[in-house]
Amino acid sequence: MNNQPSTRMLPQSLSDLVAGDDVLLEPTTQLDLATLDLACLGGTVTIDDLHQYVAALEQQHQELRQAKSVQVWFEALAKMTQHFQASFDETKIFSQILPELVQVLGGDGCELSLYNTSGSLVLVRYEYDARHSARVQRVDFPPEPPNVWSEITQFSGHHPDSSLDMFSLVAPIADVDGCLGVLQLKRREQAFGSAEQQFIVQVMAQLSIGLRRNRLAQLNQTQTVELKHLNHLQDAFLGTVSYELRIPLANMRMAIQMITLTLNRPEAAAILLPSASLDKVQQYLAVLHRECDRETKLVQDLLDLQQVDADMLSLVMAAIDLADWLPYVLKGFGKRARELDLTLNYSIEPGLPTFMSDQITLSRIVTELVGNACKFTPVGGSIQVDVSQQQQAGRSRLVIAVENTGVEIPIEEQGRVFDQFYRVSQMDIRRLGGIGLGLALVKRLAQRLGGDIQLVSHDGMTRFWVVLPLS
Repeated sequence: MNNQPSTRMLPQSLSDLVAGDDVLLEPTTQLDLATLDLACLGGTVTIDDLHQYVAALEQQHQELRQAKSVQVWFEALAKMTQHFQASFDETKIFSQILPELVQVLGGDGCELSLYNTSGSLVLVRYEYDARHSARVQRVDFPPEPPNVWSEITQFSGHHPDSSLDMFSLVAPIADVDGCLGVLQLKRREQAFGSAEQQFIVQVMAQLSIGLRRNRLAQLNQTQTVELKHLNHLQDAFLGTVSYELRIPLANMRMAIQMITLTLNRPEAAAILLPSASLDKVQQYLAVLHRECDRETKLVQDLLDLQQVDADMLSLVMAAIDLADWLPYVLKGFGKRARELDLTLNYSIEPGLPTFMSDQITLSRIVTELVGNACKFTPVGGSIQVDVSQQQQAGRSRLVIAVENTGVEIPIEEQGRVFDQFYRVSQMDIRRLGGIGLGLALVKRLAQRLGGDIQLVSHDGMTRFWVVLPLS
């Protein structure tokens, strides 16, 4: 009795059996086929063996297709990120993304409704048909209730132009801050599988991130433009006001000087005023003169600050002999220091090279710092001005330091003293005056000369130092 397994007439090779199929075979599979081809020629392979082998091929085919789909999906996600990075124009972005998404999923079309940032209004509706074209429609109506499309949903119905079923997949574009839109994908005959739905969930997450980021960037850009506009208006206002104030202040100052000169003439003073009233009038004139100088300086600070911010301050570079220059700048503060019972000293490091800089700007920096020190140092305090040379990062630097005693700036306010219009809270503003422009101007002037200013304040001492390049 013949116990051999039953066999049938087989094709000459298994390659003939799978001919015409688009199966992607690995080299090992091709080697197995060649082995089975030889076995077929010998007639030793059963039909059951053949069915098992074909099933294995189909399984491998499915796995390869799945792997290829995953690769294509990841490439599509990468493209979406690139589209969002390349532009802020949502119309342009989605006109590129939607066709690519429909093509990757083998769909027939899609519809996308985009909401405003708060999710209270539908702004734009995109429609794309794989067979025809795309359409963008600007709309303005409330979205559907949040619970309608709160999660990915699939449903089916008949296609209007054929007897095939039309499957629709609706997915929200949402994050923790709310819903930004709803996407509806359409495909005939074949439903969206679980792997495709997971991919679409990733797409929705990517779209929500891209939309949030782009809208925040647009908001920042808009706010930056508005801030620049406000700064421009502020500068224009300060410039106009400062210019308009200079003329009347100059006239007031001239009138005060003329009255002072007149009263200093004995014969004129005797005619105009009795001797008992002359002393009071001179006191009043001194107050007017002092306040006029104060307002004139304020207006000049505003104008200088505006010029520096607008990069309109011209510099005239010249050689400065520091040993002669510093005593000349400080000469005007000697009388003021004595009147306030302050000690003013200075020191210059021997052998300093000739310094190339703009003398007016450099003098303004020292004048502002020493003037501030005279204003805030209490009676009996001291002010020290030092000029020295230091090596920083292999380069020679000129350091001008102004230190005063008896006053301290709180550490939490030290980072703001160079801001415009900022005044230290602990200072007696009414007695000392000023509106917080001096140090802001000093910082900008130092930067205009290629340097910077720093400060340290502790233990009843405050020290400012300006660092400038020597070369």
